[in-house]
Amino acid sequence: MHISELRAIVDASIARGEARDRIADVRNLEMAQNLVDMRAETRSEIRELRGQMSSLKTTIVVTGIASVLTVIFGVAGINAALLSNMLASFESGKSAAATHAELKQQGEETATLVRQIQRQLQQPAPATK
Repeated sequence: MHISELRAIVDASIARGEARDRIADVRNLEMAQNLVDMRAETRSEIRELRGQMSSLKTTIVVTGIASVLTVIFGVAGINAALLSNMLASFESGKSAAATHAELKQQGEETATLVRQIQRQLQQPAPATK
């Protein structure tokens, strides 16, 4: 082999290597661009998720506050109903006590009248002429 043939083989080999390098460079540039695009898309999705998370946090807080208020007002309503019923029972007891005292007094008066009638009936009747 002559030097010129060797040189031609080496030049062809170098040309093939350079062609492969150019192809690899193009692929690397495409991959780098894809990575940049994916990074921008990921950032956009993260911003969107943060916005949704903020809305979700607000919803959770509002729901929690509403639940607590519901429980508080429910307990207050139960307490009010219980107090109202207790007062009604107390008033009923007071009026029952007054009625009982009145009935006792009437019973005593009736017993007194019955005794008077019995005495009158036991007394001999005056002689009629």
